[in-house]
Amino acid sequence: MADPKPSNFIPELTEYGMLREAPVNTNLALNTNFRFVLKKVPTVTYFITSITTPSSSSTPLSYDYLTAVPLKIPGGSANTDVSIRFIIDENFRNYMEMYRWFRSGAPYKDFKEIVPEHLAGPSDGVMFLLNNKKNPIRMVTYRNMIPTQLSGFTLSSAESEASVLTATVTFVYDTFTVTNL
Repeated sequence: MADPKPSNFIPELTEYGMLREAPVNTNLALNTNFRFVLKKVPTVTYFITSITTPSSSSTPLSYDYLTAVPLKIPGGSANTDVSIRFIIDENFRNYMEMYRWFRSGAPYKDFKEIVPEHLAGPSDGVMFLLNNKKNPIRMVTYRNMIPTQLSGFTLSSAESEASVLTATVTFVYDTFTVTNL
């Protein structure tokens, strides 16, 4: 008769299938766990409420052969733009700071709005992804960000409750890198 130990009848389940690859950390990511820093516009950084990270897409290249199945290989990839939404402060200082940077990249119609060199041109942006204890775990660095679109804001005295003013700015960038912290 066989030994009545359970190991003789039930194999170790951790050796088979998906149980072997169970994640170590099962905490879920929250959409509030981020911090975005843009050195060129420091007054905007504090008031950022959301960021839309770039999405990536790729179109595979397909080669047809007369005697074989079509071959598909990876094609070029394209990333979309980064956009941030921020709350406008009471003095409109952060909005005007972003507006001056945006205008510095537009062709001049006249030379009344010449912006100092340190405000003009691209800037690097850094996004920190935080864990649930608000400690940074990844750092995403966007190189040479340039604002391409700045939204306006709506003022209205017809609303029953006052709401905060927000604006959205869209950036193009050269590359981004992800660093584990």
